[in-house]
Amino acid sequence: MNMGEVVIRTNFWLIFILISLYVFVGSGLFTLLIVFNKLFLIIIIPFMASYFWLGWKLAEIYDIK
Repeated sequence: MNMGEVVIRTNFWLIFILISLYVFVGSGLFTLLIVFNKLFLIIIIPFMASYFWLGWKLAEIYDIK
């Protein structure tokens, strides 16, 4: 594994997390979190887990984890 690969991998995850946060905050889910705390967690945790699992699978496909 050379330096270029490491940079690409870290950048991939940084971008992925930033996009996730942008979507998360931008879609008003953040407000829901404050309003319906418990209910929100029950709904969103499996959703986020599957979302990150999907990201992980994409990373495996493109070999950037």
